[in-house]
Amino acid sequence: MVTTIRIKEMKKMKIMKKIVVLWLLGIPGMLPAQHTLQSELNLPRPGDEIIKQQVEYKDPGRIGENVLWDFGQLSIINDQYKLVYSEPFLIGDSIYLMGKETYRVTDYPDAQLFIGTEHHTRYYYLFQDSLLWALGHENAATVLRYIKPLLSGVFPLAYGEIHADTYSAQGVYSGRVPFENAGKVEIKADAFGMMVLPSGDTLRQVVRTKILRHFSEILPATDGDTVSVNTVLENYQWYSKGYRYPVFETFHSTVSEDTTEIDRF
Repeated sequence: MVTTIRIKEMKKMKIMKKIVVLWLLGIPGMLPAQHTLQSELNLPRPGDEIIKQQVEYKDPGRIGENVLWDFGQLSIINDQYKLVYSEPFLIGDSIYLMGKETYRVTDYPDAQLFIGTEHHTRYYYLFQDSLLWALGHENAATVLRYIKPLLSGVFPLAYGEIHADTYSAQGVYSGRVPFENAGKVEIKADAFGMMVLPSGDTLRQVVRTKILRHFSEILPATDGDTVSVNTVLENYQWYSKGYRYPVFETFHSTVSEDTTEIDRF
């Protein structure tokens, strides 16, 4: 969690972070044999609580058909934590409240708004016309609102399909440091096969999705000017027949900072 930001000048650098998350408790759903994700089977549901476990990073492997992913015997980093989905607070019967934003119920007759809470952070979502959008997130240190929402899911999503979009956001760090964020996202179901979990269990009929984001963050510098921080984020998710949520997930980020170092504590 970001609590303070220190900016100092330095030469161009790159920072790489790798995180793996294993989803311990799946909510029953169904993944058809043709390797297609469906909203009624794989979209997050308010009221669901998922217990997750963080393990060491391992390369997500190749793309394509009939892949074997062996994630057995990975070391545990974080024994367990929760992800909880909930409905937005309803003011009267006409206005949804999500963070500091309000949404009129009549403006979303065929849509679903919901919240995901994880690591003391609330993430706000909208599902409409087969597309899942991120509207923003907030915690004690950061508030972010997407001016142009971030595409976060497509349903149905079949193996080999690819979807792309752009997005932009504005936010504040620590209640005093404004920033802007803009980029592009690409979502693809890029592989299917079978996998071995850290527990040793083997799952078949597994499909993997890849969410690739390229974005730039504009921050104020100490001299009154602004600096740009460029990030590439790769997020892989593995879905298995019989589970609504991913059974395994990896994150890999690369941050390129031109003439600037951003220290987050």
